[in-house]
Order: sequence, then structure tokens, then C-alpha cells
Amino acid sequence: MAAAELEEDSVLLTFQETADLMRVGRHTLVDWMAESWGPPCIDLAPPGRARRTLRFVRADVVRFIEARKLWEAAA
Repeated sequence: MAAAELEEDSVLLTFQETADLMRVGRHTLVDWMAESWGPPCIDLAPPGRARRTLRFVRADVVRFIEARKLWEAAA
């Protein structure tokens, strides 16, 4: 794997960037999280802080999307 690919895969996305990448609304992503569904996220806020700082690893989001394919195109 090239260094550029590694960097792109490990980049942290904001909540809005994740919703945009998945082509869903913010509220859809919020609903999924309330149901413990969707791509995994990371909370970067210090322990005990009321406001969370959520980020998503781009590779995790892409993997989540890929896992939902219904079929592969025939070669």
C-alpha cells in the first residue's frame, strides 16, 4: 500500500464529512447512531466532557459502505 493511500485511509472525517461521503443527511446518521448502527466512530473529547467530538476513520466508513453491496457487477 502506498504512503498516500495509507494517509487517505486513516484520515479522520467530521460528522458532516461522513454524512456527505455516504450521501445521507446528518439526521439519518444521528438516527443510525441512536440505533447502534452505521460506521464506527471515535470520540476525541476528554473524559467527562458533556460535548462529544466525534470523528470517523475514512477507511471504516468505506468498509461500512462496501459491506452493504447487494451484488458485484459481472466481469
